Amino acid sequence: MTTEELKQRIKAVIKAKLKRGEVDIPGEGERTIPEKFPTVEETLIQLMTDQYPLFVEDIFWVAPKPTTFRILLKNDQAVFLIKTGKGWTVEIEGKKYDLATIQGEQRACEALSRVLRYGQTKQTASKGVGDQLPPPEETPTEEPSAEETTPPPGI
Repeated sequence: MTTEELKQRIKAVIKAKLKRGEVDIPGEGERTIPEKFPTVEETLIQLMTDQYPLFVEDIFWVAPKPTTFRILLKNDQAVFLIKTGKGWTVEIEGKKYDLATIQGEQRACEALSRVLRYGQTKQTASKGVGDQLPPPEETPTEEPSAEETTPPPGI
């Protein structure tokens, strides 16, 4: 058997195993969405600066065409990133903003800022972070005595 024949045989075996799913590609299941799709991370940085992980809980790939991602924020709100032919469109509260234009990007940033102000996560609420006021202290009210609740005799 020659070296060329051996190479062809190895290639055939690998192709067959890949078709059957018997070969695991190292690290394929461990990669995050920003690692698989670098333009998603670039777009999140464009919208929220490089500190976006502080505000984003998780990213889900929800549709292949048009490529759509659900960005779950830490306050349990969601926005959608949609890949269009000319760039990205972000959908926030049902409104779509085209990130290819400066005006669209500015409006998307304002809308995203507004959504980030909604509610708090359980973590930040328990730490007292944000502008949530503590519950007002209740003053004990005195209950009327039995003499005050019973009507005087003869009435």
